[in-house]
Amino acid sequence: MQQNKLSRGPDGAGHRHLLGKAAAGLTAGAILASVMSVPAAAVLSETGPIDPTHGYPAWFSDGGNAAAGLDPLQLELCLDGPLCLATAERPNPDQPVSFPDNFPGEAFWWTGEASIDSGNTSALLVLAQEAAFVNEDPVEGDQVAFSRVRIRIDGVAANSNYTVTHPYGTITLPSDAAGSINFTEDHGCFDTPCNQQTFERAANGTVGPFLRWTSGAPEGYIGDPNQVHAVVGSPTGNNFFQVEGPGISPLRTDLFAIQGKLAGVFSDVATTHQFADAIAYAKNEGITTGYPDGTFRPLGSTERGAMAAFLYRYTGQSDATFTPPTTATFTDVPTNHQFFKEIEWLKNSGITTGMTPTVFAPNEHVSRKDMAAFLYRLSEEPEFTAPAASPFNDLTPDSQFYKEITWLQDQQITSGFDDGGYHPFENVQRQATAAFLYRMAGSPAV
Repeated sequence: MQQNKLSRGPDGAGHRHLLGKAAAGLTAGAILASVMSVPAAAVLSETGPIDPTHGYPAWFSDGGNAAAGLDPLQLELCLDGPLCLATAERPNPDQPVSFPDNFPGEAFWWTGEASIDSGNTSALLVLAQEAAFVNEDPVEGDQVAFSRVRIRIDGVAANSNYTVTHPYGTITLPSDAAGSINFTEDHGCFDTPCNQQTFERAANGTVGPFLRWTSGAPEGYIGDPNQVHAVVGSPTGNNFFQVEGPGISPLRTDLFAIQGKLAGVFSDVATTHQFADAIAYAKNEGITTGYPDGTFRPLGSTERGAMAAFLYRYTGQSDATFTPPTTATFTDVPTNHQFFKEIEWLKNSGITTGMTPTVFAPNEHVSRKDMAAFLYRLSEEPEFTAPAASPFNDLTPDSQFYKEITWLQDQQITSGFDDGGYHPFENVQRQATAAFLYRMAGSPAV
């Protein structure tokens, strides 16, 4: 096991490179506790689904702290931005996150760190919910995740016992002959490849509920890893780090550097997702509620029934008066259908005529060319002259819905794909549907 070093910044907070190569349960070289007390409640409540863009759980949730009046937190893997420690660990921090080429060797759902310096004695506490790779470099199948407690103390009496109290328990640790203590405890999945079930082991470690700033955390975060601050959230009420033992007065601090980024609006849409703002807009405006399991399924295809509902809600019809007919227009959309009203509105508004006059096919997927036609009609078919030369290499002026698609491009609602095509016959993904509507609305702040 490589023993990684932590360097101290000007504020005394350690800036971590926490993991070399992990070993199951306890990292190699860790000093085992002679006494350790961990409250039974100190576990996380839920592990998010695996994010296919990087192979880790999208988030971890704690159960909050009802006694302290704290709501549960759901924190995503913090990969990008000045308040994410992993940003500087990417090969190209100024470029978007991509796996595995521009991905950090380690990242965190949450970290909490406290340090004490008193004369010749120094103490460091590192707490983390961490993502890493079994061989350090980003490689598919090598992802590991774990809960960590690390304690490092220097400058104490040799071969003596010291009592350490931290937010998640109390532990008695022996110093070595040099007057140092080096303790690390990890709980999680280290037997690669990890899967949804084995990743859940990281929720059953020592860390939890997550510590957070008492107040004033930056928007979208529960703290700032570059600043120390008072915290709340300890299941024992011990929102501090303390060391007691021979030759020292009790050393104590209640200031922690905290990293934690609140998860995106859906469990499978992180704030770093390409269409995070568009999907957040769609949820905030009531255009979509996602699925009952808390997901949005951004890569899923948009069904015709759902498309009708999206457009109906986008136009504000949910707050307006539209009375559907008492007799269904389409035989496959009866009056008790989930989207009966929305589909009848779509027909009444002239946005669709159905697959045939009596068939709508609500469960069929919408193609990208058809979506362009629906959006053009939704905008009341504005006057537009289609270009003589196609902006897309897979369309000609004779292509079906050429005018509608090029209007979409002219309005900067779509730019097509990197290969120069529009891909008119592909199913439109749910994330693209959200993006189209978001751009039609002027890309408002969310």
